[in-house]
Amino acid sequence: MKESLLHYRKGYVLVEACHPSPERFLNMCSYHGIHIYDLEMREDKLFMKMDVPDFLRLRPLCRKCRICFRVREKRGLPFFFYRNKKRKAFLAGIFLGSALLYIMSGHIWNIHIEGNHKNSTPVILEFLESQKITHGIPIRKVSCSEIAAAVRQNFPDVTWVSAKIVGTRLMLTIQENPEKEILELVQEEEPCSLIAPVSGKIVEIVTKRGVPQIFPGDACEKGDLLVSGCIDIKNDSQEVIRTEYVTAQADILLERSISYEDSFPLVHEEKEFTGESRSSIGVWAGSCFAETGFLQKKQGESDLCVEQWPLYLTENFRLPITIQKKVEHFYTKKEEIYTKSEAKQLALQKMESFHRKLIEKGVQIYQNNVTIETDERICRSQGTIIIREYVGEKVPVSMEPAPAERTILDESASH
Repeated sequence: MKESLLHYRKGYVLVEACHPSPERFLNMCSYHGIHIYDLEMREDKLFMKMDVPDFLRLRPLCRKCRICFRVREKRGLPFFFYRNKKRKAFLAGIFLGSALLYIMSGHIWNIHIEGNHKNSTPVILEFLESQKITHGIPIRKVSCSEIAAAVRQNFPDVTWVSAKIVGTRLMLTIQENPEKEILELVQEEEPCSLIAPVSGKIVEIVTKRGVPQIFPGDACEKGDLLVSGCIDIKNDSQEVIRTEYVTAQADILLERSISYEDSFPLVHEEKEFTGESRSSIGVWAGSCFAETGFLQKKQGESDLCVEQWPLYLTENFRLPITIQKKVEHFYTKKEEIYTKSEAKQLALQKMESFHRKLIEKGVQIYQNNVTIETDERICRSQGTIIIREYVGEKVPVSMEPAPAERTILDESASH
């Protein structure tokens, strides 16, 4: 590849030579240092490529060997510029394009941020914009050390920042401290207890901090105390000498039943697409919009699908241009009736969708007691679902003043 570009820059010619015995000609070319490449033999003709300086030395050798040759093609930059020397606008465009490329290479056109998790890229870009670091800023006005110091100062959870310029890219590598936020949250938590937000039966309880007030197999009502945040510290005589208040923490698995009811009519309307559709292409340029298509209004109901593609010059440099495509599919409505099997299948799908929503919330489906009944008009699903979920609602602990500690003198005075 590199050699081909070198030949193209210097210019080369494709030569056709005719001789019944070309061995002497090739030997003389080798002796005189004439470089030939891409040599090909077709019947009694030789096709070869050579650079322009070697071609200019070829004529005496061909006369001596009595070989006929002619130039088939001239390729390369010298011949390209020679053919276009009268096209002044074209040559001016080349020089202007080169000058524009040189000027544009002195600006930042891509700001790349990596390593950030808690602080999103748009937030950091907005902060950089407030510091006048934007796309298109000259490279000479960018100080990597100042940018790194400003990011560390504005984002306390950022422990390390590396800023460097690679070509026309400003690359920020950020390292965050996720433990700092967790420690702050733990420190800000006030003493509390855990109560039951709903009624049910305790299946499992694993206490991490606090005193459990209920055990597996016990039933509880809404508002019952599950884990207390008050820990009584007792002496050897089992007397309470003081009370410590902590943030209660526990994994409490509770079992309860919820009701499920759903119904839908068997008679329904179905969409029957006619196969007719129309589309349009539009362009948003800022707040201006231009669209082609949808020239004539058609009667009838339709589904409209809209897709948009914003244009980006670089990774985070969005242009104020958005391409939009609309496709409208026409249909007619017709009345249909579900069969019993279709209605049951649809009811099961709705129930599975309800189960998925519960599972997404961390709920376990333990037992399903829902029955599906279908008559001539309605399909009805009704029953209960037994679920298991982790519960525990935090309530503040009412702190009482600590009793005065008894000393040896107090005990002797009492006796």
